[in-house]
Amino acid sequence: MKKVLIGVLVVLVAVVVAAPYVNGYLMEKILVSQVEKYNQEYSAQALGMKLEISRYDRGFGTSEIEWRVLLPEMAPFNTLEPIVLTESAKHGYLVVTSQTSLEQNSWYADFVREKLNGKNPLKISNTYSLLGTITSTVLVDKFEVTDGTDTLVVSPGELIIQVTPSSQTFASSGSFEGFSVPGELKIAGINLSYDGKRISSMIMDGESTVTIKEAEINADGQQVKCANLQGQSFVDFDKDTNTLSLSTRYSVDQLVTAEKTIDDLRVTIGLNHLDAEGFENFQKVYLNTVMDVMKSMPQAEKDPEQFQAMMDQKMALAGMQMMTEVEKLLKKDLQFEISGLHLKLPEGEIDGDFQIGLKKDMSLAGFIGLAQQLSEVTNVFSLQSSCSLPDGLVNEQEKLLVPMLPGMQSGLFQQDGERLVHSAEIKDNKLYLNGNEFPLNF
Repeated sequence: MKKVLIGVLVVLVAVVVAAPYVNGYLMEKILVSQVEKYNQEYSAQALGMKLEISRYDRGFGTSEIEWRVLLPEMAPFNTLEPIVLTESAKHGYLVVTSQTSLEQNSWYADFVREKLNGKNPLKISNTYSLLGTITSTVLVDKFEVTDGTDTLVVSPGELIIQVTPSSQTFASSGSFEGFSVPGELKIAGINLSYDGKRISSMIMDGESTVTIKEAEINADGQQVKCANLQGQSFVDFDKDTNTLSLSTRYSVDQLVTAEKTIDDLRVTIGLNHLDAEGFENFQKVYLNTVMDVMKSMPQAEKDPEQFQAMMDQKMALAGMQMMTEVEKLLKKDLQFEISGLHLKLPEGEIDGDFQIGLKKDMSLAGFIGLAQQLSEVTNVFSLQSSCSLPDGLVNEQEKLLVPMLPGMQSGLFQQDGERLVHSAEIKDNKLYLNGNEFPLNF
C-alpha cells in the first residue's frame, strides 16, 4: 500500500510540474490554428487584415511571441504597416497569462518618447484558458498630447474583450472617463458593450451599446451640450429564412443649443427581413469598389486628368454593380421602419411611427413603372404611419390641414384640440389617410 501511495504521489508531482509546459504547448497549438483559420476566412476579402506569428519561442514556463498585423491591400497608403505586437507569456497550472506591447513599432515608440515624455499609457494583458476562451484587457492611463495650441487630454479607461473560438462568440465591455480639448470639446463617461456570434465573415448576430454621460462641443462661438446619449444596435439573424433584421435605437436625455432645448429624444431606425446572402454580396461589391478606388489613388498625382477620366469610368461601372446588388435585396417582406420617435420641445411633445414594406419581390424597373400606375402602389407596399405635433409648431400649418391632391378627404394632418395628428395605412389594398380612403387613381 505504501508503495502505491508513493507511486500516486510521484505521478501527481509529475503532473503538477509538467502542467505549465503542457499548457504552454496547448496555447501554441490553439494560437497557430486560430491564426490559420482567421486568415482563411478574412484575409482574402477586400481591405482584409492578415495575422502572422513571426516568432514563437516556447520554453518550459514562459513563451515569447511576436505577432505581425498585415494589411496587404493597404500597403501603398499605410506607413504603419506592418504592426508588430510582442507578447510575453507565463504558463500557469490552469491558464496562460501574457503581457502585450506595441513598443517594437518605431512609430509607437517615437510617439511615446516625443509626445508623452517616454511614459507608455497602454497596458495589454491576456488570459488563455484551457477551455479555449481568450480574454484580453486593455488599460489606458491618463495622457495628454499637444499639437500647436490645442491639447488633447485622454482620461483613464478599460476595455475587456473575450473570444470563444469554438462557439464563434465575442463579447466586450469597456468604460472610459472620457477625453477633452479644453475650451472646444468634452466627452465624459463613456461605456460600451458588445455580445455577438459570428454567422459569416460579413455578418455578426448580436447587440452593441454605447453610452456617453456628457458631451459638450464649442465651435465658431456656438455651444452644444448633450446629456446621457445612448446608442444600441441589434443584428438578428433568422436561420430558417436566411434573413437579417438590423436596428439602431438612439436616446438623449437632453440636447441644448443656443436656440433650443430638446428633452427625452428617442427613436429606433430599423431594416427588417433583409436577405442575408444579398446583404453579404452588397458588402463585398462595396468593399471591392472602395479598394479598387484606393489602388488607383497613386495615379492622381502623376496625371490628374487621366485619373479623373479613369475614376468616372470606374464609378459608372461600380454604380451599375451596386444597383444590381441592391435589386437583389428588394424581396417580399423587406421592411423599413422608424419607430418610437419622441422628443419634448418647449412648444410641446412630438411622437411618431413609420413602417413601409414590400408585399412582393420587386425590381428597380418595377418601381419606375409605379409612377405610371399609382393605383398599383397599394398592391406593392404595406404602410403604417402616425404622427402627433403640438399646435403652432409648424409655420403655415394650415397647408397641412387641407387636401393637396385629388381624392384626399383631409389634409396630411387633422386638428385635434391643441395637437395636429396624422395617421395613414394600407389595408385591404387600399390607402387610408386619417381614417378616410384615399384612392390613387389620379
